[in-house]
Amino acid sequence: MHWFDRGNEFLENGSYENAILAYDSAIAIDQQFSEALSAKGIALVALEKYSEAIECFDEAIKINPEYADAWNNKCLALAKVMGKHEEAVLACDEAIKISPQDADFWNGKGVALVGLGKNEEAIKAFEKSLELNPSDASTWKNKGNVLYNQTKYDEAIKAYDEAIGINPKDAESWNNKGLALMDQNTYEEAIEAFDNAIDLNPKLTAAWFNKGNALGSQGKYDEALEAFEKAIELNPLDAYAWNNKGQALRDLGRNSEADAAFTKAEELG
Repeated sequence: MHWFDRGNEFLENGSYENAILAYDSAIAIDQQFSEALSAKGIALVALEKYSEAIECFDEAIKINPEYADAWNNKCLALAKVMGKHEEAVLACDEAIKISPQDADFWNGKGVALVGLGKNEEAIKAFEKSLELNPSDASTWKNKGNVLYNQTKYDEAIKAYDEAIGINPKDAESWNNKGLALMDQNTYEEAIEAFDNAIDLNPKLTAAWFNKGNALGSQGKYDEALEAFEKAIELNPLDAYAWNNKGQALRDLGRNSEADAAFTKAEELG
């Protein structure tokens, strides 16, 4: 178990390449070590090496077809690959068949269903997950995202508030709540939510971009410009940020600078 334990330590610390090396050492000693294969797959997913990860999960399942976690991990990996969402749902269904009371498996199925555009089914899966574990912030956030995409902003905000109540340090939940508030023209509350997201994660480009949009909607073009410039500093290839910077400059009467920003946006596509 030494190499497996070392791999788990590396995985927990975000040292994914070292985790893979440790798991490989564990598998070399015991080629039937399904838990090490599945854990290696998780590390590969973190490195966005989805095909290799799926191979690991398949090997783990081949060794132990009743290994529910491996089925669920395969589901989540497939859900990240374009055109693989149907397979992802099937993998989650296998996990649920083995362990129907595991909230994570229902959450995983919801994520896969979102990828298929089956929003109502996804919400039912998230609600089943929350029935089993109402304290999972990520599932509340996932539910909120689907409700937001359905333009059910009040319900989305309630879901994000549940997520934030459980995990107030999740910048993404604050950002997404801000989007829902902005779509209701509640700009001050939206900016407060974006500021909370930025305080938690100053490198969250989306929060700076969204804050800029909210400020621009209030006619606060100088502040909006600052937010868009920060978004561009974090991601210079963001065409939308360049375009909105151009709009803020145009609103400030700085037309030559605006034209340059619009040109940059067009170059980036």
